[in-house]
Amino acid sequence: MLTYLVSFISPGYVNKPRRALPYNPPKNTDNGATSPLRVLLWAPPRSLSTAFERCIASSGDDVQIYHEMYTAAYHLGPDRQVDIPVPVATRMIKEGHFTYDWVRTELERTRSDGTRLVFCKELGYTIHNRFNSLPTGFTHTFLIRHPAKVFLSMNNLIKKFVAKRVLHLTISDVLPQGLVFRELYELFCYITYTLGQQPIIIDADDLIDHPERTLRAYCQAIGIPYSASMMQWNPLEKERDRWNYSKRLMLINRVIGQYDRAFSTSKLQKGVEKPLDLTKVTPEVLHATESSVQYYEKMYDLRLRPLSSCDHASDSDFTDDNSASDDQVDGSQESEGRSHPDDRNGNASGEAGDRRGLADSSDDVSSGFNSEDETDSSESGDSELELTHTITSL
Repeated sequence: MLTYLVSFISPGYVNKPRRALPYNPPKNTDNGATSPLRVLLWAPPRSLSTAFERCIASSGDDVQIYHEMYTAAYHLGPDRQVDIPVPVATRMIKEGHFTYDWVRTELERTRSDGTRLVFCKELGYTIHNRFNSLPTGFTHTFLIRHPAKVFLSMNNLIKKFVAKRVLHLTISDVLPQGLVFRELYELFCYITYTLGQQPIIIDADDLIDHPERTLRAYCQAIGIPYSASMMQWNPLEKERDRWNYSKRLMLINRVIGQYDRAFSTSKLQKGVEKPLDLTKVTPEVLHATESSVQYYEKMYDLRLRPLSSCDHASDSDFTDDNSASDDQVDGSQESEGRSHPDDRNGNASGEAGDRRGLADSSDDVSSGFNSEDETDSSESGDSELELTHTITSL
């Protein structure tokens, strides 16, 4: 069993770089208002997505952040897709105006405030079966992380809180039927093959191992300049008026400590891997990983490759600084045509000598960039906010 899990976590997949999109600065509308670039990032939970969101938020004062608006609609709004098994908690945390239609309208609204970029971070499963609620005019992107690391981290989070002891919750109890990865993959297929958008995918391991290079690749792909400020975040107090979110959902996550690292850390640092704690590999974690890894592999095969220094040094249109990359990368940056992942060879076996060691996914791997994966180690507290945390934020 453990050998099977090890092969999942450190597969050494083949890199498949994607062609970058041209830089598209904001355009002026007929009435003089600026039409900003609009980007959506879809991710599974426990994937470093909030820390990545802070990177984008720090790129300039003309960036508006929309944080988990559909997630609030999914869990707390009138259209919510789940029922919280604590009636008192349900009354406490309802968000009456967070309907799917309201969120879409809010994301699409015309702006006349000089905003250059509208960036929205969401959990992919929250739009499942609601594709008609996707906003128009957005570039859709994806942040993925290996399922074994996601579920190990999630299991560790659940075990820390009273919800597991009182309600006997497990991973499958707090996630949709497809365990988030199937939902994310179906969203990816819809955006790629129905909407016709080229896939823009980054992997959390690349972000940890090569943060600057991965950020440069992402910025180039969506068409914004890379800024060194993405590696050194602004204090949240300076960004507060540029963040849009559900106050109730944010309160729940802040009380629990869900965002302690992402909101207290000041910069993104390269990670250091730690040994895996084998006591945390439960049968449920293994089953969830087995059920999800096929979807992850299909998306991983199409992910962006971190840019090397020679790649971005010759592409000044995509940077507003002259900072050096974090390290070098071998291999060419070739582009390839799109083919449906289901038509590709699903067996993404690793190349010899390119296999990484196991990382402790519950504590994560970076001293400065572990965001959602480090929560308060204390198990004290029996508030109803804690009781509903696993359901409302995962």
